Amino acid sequence: MDSTYNNHIDYSKYQVDEVTETISDALFFPVYIGRVLVLNLVVFWILLSLFCIFFIDNTFLSFLYWFLAFIISIPSIILFSIVRLFSTIKSDIDKVFKITLETSKHVYEDAGLIKQQREESVPIKTTFSDVFKGVAIYVIRPSLKKVLQKRIKFLLGH
Repeated sequence: MDSTYNNHIDYSKYQVDEVTETISDALFFPVYIGRVLVLNLVVFWILLSLFCIFFIDNTFLSFLYWFLAFIISIPSIILFSIVRLFSTIKSDIDKVFKITLETSKHVYEDAGLIKQQREESVPIKTTFSDVFKGVAIYVIRPSLKKVLQKRIKFLLGH
């Protein structure tokens, strides 16, 4: 497939690395979930350990308190992780959408190519919707393909 759409715009110069990174993280959802959950567990574990070290003098009671507090707090940690995960997902989706819109605006405002179309007597039927589709097909899709090829190589060990 050519990197131009029916409106003769060269989308190849609008590749965005930030979209690739965000999509890369989102595609490997178990790692995505694990990173949020593990980070919350580690932060809680460190805070609980510091509390036990500095505020409980008896070593046995410190271990007992740490263990019981950790076991009792696991449901709260999981719920907090789920809330953070949804927040992270929403933030990443918003980021990809904003970047796609910004890229679409830049493409749409690319007056040089539209002027060139006029000079070549190509009818200009370019709408923002057409440009957005072009960005999705020729900018976002290749980014996804690049991420998948990179990650699958990593997973397969090549």
